[in-house]
Amino acid sequence: MQEVKLQIAHHKTEVLLVRNCKVLRRAEITVREHIIVSKRVLKQLGVMIDDRLNFNTHVGYACEKAAKAINALARMRANNAGPCSSTRRLLASVSSSILRYGGPVCVAALETHRNRVKLSSTFRLMAMRVTSAYRTISSEAGMFPIGIIVVEDNECYKRKGIWGIRKTMRADSMAKCQYDWVSTHTGSLHLGKHEAW
Repeated sequence: MQEVKLQIAHHKTEVLLVRNCKVLRRAEITVREHIIVSKRVLKQLGVMIDDRLNFNTHVGYACEKAAKAINALARMRANNAGPCSSTRRLLASVSSSILRYGGPVCVAALETHRNRVKLSSTFRLMAMRVTSAYRTISSEAGMFPIGIIVVEDNECYKRKGIWGIRKTMRADSMAKCQYDWVSTHTGSLHLGKHEAW
């Protein structure tokens, strides 16, 4: 670095020690008079990378950031008044983009139930604002599920360059969404004794 007349900002340098064991390990790197201690989480290009590479931290970070955007939208107008649904959807796309950012990288994090619930709960807040729904509405009755959208983004990323891949994957996502809707018992319509009405 000195030969090309470049200097390193040692106080900005970070180290991440990736591990696959349960024992917490730390590393220290000494560069002249600076001691750089490894961290458990690093933020790189807006993606939180943890030392186990399971991206649990990124899901929590994205949900917290999206929730702030949703709350900002909620303060603009009441849930039962204000802009029309198309305008609400446009404003809500900001929080949706936050949740989808880095999706192809951390889609493996959605394999755990805790992360799926956390992501869906945050997306549900936005869906209720777009549809002006009550808090008692089921998650299945809201907008297109965020979990399916993230998986779709991941598949499109892996197959980028293929013409019409987004359209094909959206058809698969619609089929998956329809299957989940038919299979659920909370969002579907059961007339029961009022069926004759």
